[in-house]
Amino acid sequence: MKKVALVENQGKVFVLNVSGKEIIPLSNQIVAPTEWTRISKGSVEVKASVIAYVFDRYGDSYKDKEREAWREKLDFLDIKETDGFPGIRDSYLHVSLTYNDK
Repeated sequence: MKKVALVENQGKVFVLNVSGKEIIPLSNQIVAPTEWTRISKGSVEVKASVIAYVFDRYGDSYKDKEREAWREKLDFLDIKETDGFPGIRDSYLHVSLTYNDK
């Protein structure tokens, strides 16, 4: 088992690596940092907090160069913005995604 999930759009690939091994990306690939991903019940997951932060609707006000760089790298995913909501009863972070209009 490779323990890698791929998200492809517009000829680019977001690589979610949960193998524990380093991946050298091809020119059309962006590899997520290993601390962003995990396997849960057989599925590869990206931490909601990461997606919420990178694509936060109000993210431009942070003046965070790393966040801006990741947003630019992941622009091909067509995520316009996110809103994060703390779960009152379940203690989870719920993230609402808005995609760019096609």
